[in-house]
Amino acid sequence: MQKNSKEIFTKLIAMLLIITLNIANFLFVGEGLMSYAVDMVATNSNNVEFQVYFKNQDETTKQEIQVAEKDININSESENLYVTISVLREGYFNGKITLDSNNLSVIGCTKNAYLNSVDGNTINLNQIGSGNTVTLELQVKPKTATSIKSADLSAESIVNLTGVYTSSKGTKLVTTDIKGKTTVKTNLKSPENIQNILETNIITNKVFEIDGVNKRIIQILVKNNAKDNLYPIKTTNIEMKLPSDAEKIVAYARSTESTDSRINFGESNYNQEESTLKINLENKEDSEGNISFAKNATDSLVVTAIYNESKVFTEEEKVITTKSTITTYDEKALITEKQATISEEVKGIINYEISKQEDAIYKGKIYTGEEREYKVNVRSYVNSTLTAESIKFKLDTTKYLVGEIEKESTIAYKDITIKKDDFTKVLGENGNINILNQEGTVVSSITNETEVDQKGNIVISLPENTLKADIETSVPTATGKIDFILTKSIVENTYQEDEIKTFTAIENAITTEDEIKVKGNTELKETITQAKLDIDTKELKAGTTTTVEITTTLLSDDETKDLYKNPVIKIAFPANTTQLTEPKYKILYTNGLEETAEGKVTEEDGRKVVIITLKGEQKTYPGKTIQGTVVVVSAELTVDKLQTSSNENITLTYTNENAKNYYQDGKITKDLKIVQDQNIIITNNIKELGVETVGKEEDKEVNIKATGETQTATIQIGAISNEEETITNAKILGKFPTKSSTNTMDITLTSNIKVTTGQEGVKIYYSSNENATEDLENSENAWTEDSNLADKRCYLIVVPSLNKGEKISAEYGVDIKKSTDEKRAEERFNFRYIKASGNVVTSDSTNVVLNMQQYKNVEIALTAWVGEHELRENEEVHQGEVIEYKINLKNNEEKNINNITVIGKVPEGTSLYTTKDIYKTEIQPTESEKVFKNLSIKQGETLSLTYQVKVTNDLKEGNKLINEIETNFDKKSNAVTNIVKKSDIIIEVKTVGRADNEKLKSGYYCSYRVLVTNNTEVDKENIIIEYKKNNVLYMQANNSMTIDTLHAGETYEIGLALGVKNIEDQDESVFYIESKYGNEVYSSNIIKEKVETIKVKVNLEQDIQKSNKEEALIDGDTILYRVNVKNYSDYTVENMELKIKISNYLDVEKVELNNKETSYKKEVAFEEDFWYLVEKYTLNPNESVELIITAKVNKEDLKEKKQIISTCSIYMEGSNICESNETSFYIDPTINTTGNDNKENNSTTENETDSTEDENDTNINPSIKEEELYNINGKVWFDEKENGDKSASNVNIKGVKVKLVDVTTGIVSTDKDGVEISAETNDDGIYQLSNIKEGKYIVIFEYDKSKYKPTIYQKEGIEESNNSDAILKSIKINGEDLEVAATDILDIKSNKNNIDLGLVAYKKFDLSLTKVVNNIEVVDNKTTKKYAFNEASLAKVEIDSKKLNITKVNIEYTIKIKNNGEISGYAKNIVDYIPSGLEFDSSLNKDWKMENHCLYNSSLSEKEIKPGETKELKLILNKKMTNTNTGLISNIAQILETDKILNKDEEESNFIKTENEENNKDQADVIIGVKTGKAIKYLFLIFSLLVIIYIFIFNKKTKK
Repeated sequence: MQKNSKEIFTKLIAMLLIITLNIANFLFVGEGLMSYAVDMVATNSNNVEFQVYFKNQDETTKQEIQVAEKDININSESENLYVTISVLREGYFNGKITLDSNNLSVIGCTKNAYLNSVDGNTINLNQIGSGNTVTLELQVKPKTATSIKSADLSAESIVNLTGVYTSSKGTKLVTTDIKGKTTVKTNLKSPENIQNILETNIITNKVFEIDGVNKRIIQILVKNNAKDNLYPIKTTNIEMKLPSDAEKIVAYARSTESTDSRINFGESNYNQEESTLKINLENKEDSEGNISFAKNATDSLVVTAIYNESKVFTEEEKVITTKSTITTYDEKALITEKQATISEEVKGIINYEISKQEDAIYKGKIYTGEEREYKVNVRSYVNSTLTAESIKFKLDTTKYLVGEIEKESTIAYKDITIKKDDFTKVLGENGNINILNQEGTVVSSITNETEVDQKGNIVISLPENTLKADIETSVPTATGKIDFILTKSIVENTYQEDEIKTFTAIENAITTEDEIKVKGNTELKETITQAKLDIDTKELKAGTTTTVEITTTLLSDDETKDLYKNPVIKIAFPANTTQLTEPKYKILYTNGLEETAEGKVTEEDGRKVVIITLKGEQKTYPGKTIQGTVVVVSAELTVDKLQTSSNENITLTYTNENAKNYYQDGKITKDLKIVQDQNIIITNNIKELGVETVGKEEDKEVNIKATGETQTATIQIGAISNEEETITNAKILGKFPTKSSTNTMDITLTSNIKVTTGQEGVKIYYSSNENATEDLENSENAWTEDSNLADKRCYLIVVPSLNKGEKISAEYGVDIKKSTDEKRAEERFNFRYIKASGNVVTSDSTNVVLNMQQYKNVEIALTAWVGEHELRENEEVHQGEVIEYKINLKNNEEKNINNITVIGKVPEGTSLYTTKDIYKTEIQPTESEKVFKNLSIKQGETLSLTYQVKVTNDLKEGNKLINEIETNFDKKSNAVTNIVKKSDIIIEVKTVGRADNEKLKSGYYCSYRVLVTNNTEVDKENIIIEYKKNNVLYMQANNSMTIDTLHAGETYEIGLALGVKNIEDQDESVFYIESKYGNEVYSSNIIKEKVETIKVKVNLEQDIQKSNKEEALIDGDTILYRVNVKNYSDYTVENMELKIKISNYLDVEKVELNNKETSYKKEVAFEEDFWYLVEKYTLNPNESVELIITAKVNKEDLKEKKQIISTCSIYMEGSNICESNETSFYIDPTINTTGNDNKENNSTTENETDSTEDENDTNINPSIKEEELYNINGKVWFDEKENGDKSASNVNIKGVKVKLVDVTTGIVSTDKDGVEISAETNDDGIYQLSNIKEGKYIVIFEYDKSKYKPTIYQKEGIEESNNSDAILKSIKINGEDLEVAATDILDIKSNKNNIDLGLVAYKKFDLSLTKVVNNIEVVDNKTTKKYAFNEASLAKVEIDSKKLNITKVNIEYTIKIKNNGEISGYAKNIVDYIPSGLEFDSSLNKDWKMENHCLYNSSLSEKEIKPGETKELKLILNKKMTNTNTGLISNIAQILETDKILNKDEEESNFIKTENEENNKDQADVIIGVKTGKAIKYLFLIFSLLVIIYIFIFNKKTKK
């Protein structure tokens, strides 16, 4: 019974398990996984597979097939290797592919959406989602080296796929580290075009004495190689048929680089009977399997055959046939044959050839006469030691060649270099080489004892100007070669430039002992004029003004380029540049060109052009460091605000009077993008009212005068397309300013809308419905083509099409009736169109607001002035006097007021007056009023205006001059009345020699002409003239004069010259005349002129050279004054007088101006201890001069210690305009020059010892003077204000590396101990470079270029001690081109202070994208369930397994675009990479468009995203569920295109940097799972029920 029970129990359990498993399988249909196997390699996950293969053409089908093995030519530039990756049912994969190969390298990958980057042999992938199979096309190339393993010629490469696969398990994310590996095989083959190149020559055919017997020697030179070979040669077999009866055959190898084998020659190599020589060269593997070979190398062999002197060669024997068989490692046999004929006698036991280290030399340094060294190698081959021949040849004079014609030269031999190893091998331990001059005298002899350099070379320097020499050696002891490397020196000072131009080559020649010439010519190439153009921005904004910095480098960094003479630079700006300010420019690295230049702005071919003319001539090349003279031009450009986005350019053309040729015709073009922010450029203009708008600006308010006649105006509207695509069916919907519910002004239409741009098919509709929309089908809009003007409120213009750059414009007329009531009207329109993507775009015009109102709270005050006297009401004014009316408008309204018009009257009997220059024709004005238009006053502020009128000379006495100011808002000023009085004297002042609006210049004189007229019929006497002026002007003479007699009707002219003072805080001069006659005071017109202050700085430094250790100087000590004067003004300052205060206790020995000795003027000073050294200069803008005064102390008449203080002053026309700093030192006549103190005779022993030591030190070598060393210091600061002024910043930058580069050598300088001269800025931004020898240097700054950029270089108006002294430049340092901030060349002869660098931070432009899930809907045929998520990056839902096939899931994504930067911008285009399995419904996503399986959204393209602001997009995608497509869904979105909005300051700075482009992409994940809870409960209940039943039955049977 128990057995039966157990059997029943076992069967029952088995049934339960089967039932359970079947139910589970039924319930969990959504959890099954599938795997594919289509020639794919499985990884450790069934859901990620990959395959790697080449493609070959099937010979039968002629179609491409996939192969795992391929033959590849070793010289192939690129082969395609394919990698296919599949992510199967769900989830996504992030990973990389790596190639592990001994014979292949990855060189690239064809662009692919799933390709992230290629890093060597690693290919980084973008995310691959489920359902995607991706194929990457890798470009691979065979590895080539001088050594390869034989096994690698046919080898397998391993391809690894690694990364992370993300999937779901239930409602959880699961990640799996993926590892997969497969192989492909590559068979590297030799090139198809490989050739066996064989050359044979008879080099010796002559009788020589060998061991006392004459023998004929025949020598054959064999040269053999595989041309264009990158593949290792296995063997080379040489077979040569020689004449019979050879007594001896010897062969030696000059080189076996091609086969890489040693020659093993013995008797077995020569078959005496057949007269056949066989030489076998074999390239064997080394112990590690490596095969070495040299590409395109040559095997060179010499075969020597010795015959009896009487040997007669038959005709057949004279022809020596050589056969070569080259076998490569892929068993390709290359066979060729050559013949050489024995004919004339040739002596080639020793032969020679000339090779050059340079095939060509450019003529640059030949033109300049600078030394140019080059090397030539004379190789001497010793082909046999059987004879007593030695190496003997003559170094011939070097010639220039003009074609075949020889020209004498002074090119000299400078030194000879010989390898010691060659010397010893060929000449033996006892060998020698003698070098003889032209007279046959040995000038140098080389033996085995001669010293060698670090490279093992013997270098022999030759006497100066060695044009010829002889070289003789001892008899060689071994075959081989000796290279004589000749260094030659060209210093051309014989020929003129025109002759040098004809030279084509340099002939290098030797003459052998047998008088055979051996030549090797070096080509001479012509120089070229070349420049470089850099622009600090790549784009300009339409409608904005941008400061652009353009750097032109006149290249002269090496002898290939012409040096410059009087160059002219032309920079042409884009044709759509509407305004170009006068440019500022700086010149660096002048190298003989003047530091200043003439600049002007002109127009050529419709483009604005800056022309800069430099003077001077460069005589020498500047060294290895700098590229050439740098001209930095800074100009403000304004681009037409109506310009569409386009690709334009800036063009540089340049000329050079020394040009031999021009690179690319002397023209460089740099692309520049014009960016228009608006998709549609809208214009809304009313010219009569001064309205001109572009785009959507702030409301344009226009004040219309409330009284007067009806105002007529024409309203002009327009739109220009900036869209790349053609716009179709566009609509312009506009509102007339006619009366409506919101427009209260009485405005009527006077004409219909007229299209003015000739567009065809345009239709115009009108409506009386002021709220009409663009819908023509909606009857409520009441659109009609009826042209009746009555009651029209809106208009609609339908434009059929508009291409990029095309314009639609129209206009209509209106009448504006005046009213004293406050009234208002608005006029505006929008342009609406639908893009191809389906997006609706609307562009609005500026809203024009017409106001007819009175500003009651605006105060208007009018005053009248004669000279500087304010006229009271009804005060008298003389005939001929000039009245200046001053108007003050104060805005007490609670808002700003714009578009104000102010009208000033010209009282009857007066005329508008403007001071004219004496040399200009005066036109009598006829205007009856003075009008000021388009004025604005901010709330609470006061606006001041002035104008002048002149009282007519004969205006009737007693007439009233009444003035009152009117405005366009019906507000008037107080009335001002003055009475005309008879004038006996009329005075007028005119300027002399000045242009309109020309500024006066500080430090100069300005001229006036005073006209005093007797306005009566009787003579006048003793007329007093007084000159009235402010403190900006001064006079050398008295401020008044008296005219003794002025006849009736006579005009007396007075010429005046007034000095203009340099007062920094005053920029206006005032001048007029008052005349006193009798009891009357008459006034002239008043002249007010702007003054341009002189910006000249003078700096004084002193260097002291003392002969003692005391603080003070003593007799004979030297003091050097260095005076630097620089003109920072925008104009040339002439006749500056520099006065340097010099002590009488100094004797001036020398004065140098810009390093050239000059004379000077001596001027007596009022102080008895001093005198003035005077120099006069004229300085152009930014020009500077340096004066060095060398003086010695002369203590004569000085009894005690004295402080000597020196200063410098700049005078203009006798006026002191600038003072330098002070310097001081002490002179002490009491110091004993012998080292003893005069005051105390009891000097200590210690002092005596010190004195003795000093004397002894001096006596050791009194002629040696310790070299003086100098320092350079400065600061690196953060220019937060971007104004180039160090004094305006409190932020310093630490950790900047500063180095000193020697201009001549191009290397970082070192001190006397060989330590690199460098420093790093400290916490205060300060650095110091020390222990600097006298010389020319550049200071370079290495800073973080990802964060900073140099500020404005030496900005005008900033003191030299506070400006920035470096520009961003690429210079060659230690042989490497580096981009650093670099100064101009510093000529170090003293300490240099304030060599500073200001850095400006890049402003960050950073838009980021975040993608989240907010809502998911699960919809079946009965219910809809909504799941809300709080911005989840991972959302999870479960579906009843029974309903999977009838369920649809809608996923709502939110995409957030946030501005994390400091610059406003636009997200122009967003892409969503919709994953496989999700569907897109355009009706749910109006702003999204599908293209090429991706979704695009440009709805934010015109919506500004301000810093810190976030914009959101919604996207709804759905998924139709099945039993097999549950699991993880990953969806990625990315910002494809952005644009930034720059304010004026940002436009001018160009210091904008786009950052964090990695954060422009994000993904959101959704897991769709199957509900399993109820199924498990059902299983548990079933199982429990079965167990209970079983127990019940079992118990029952047991009881029985």
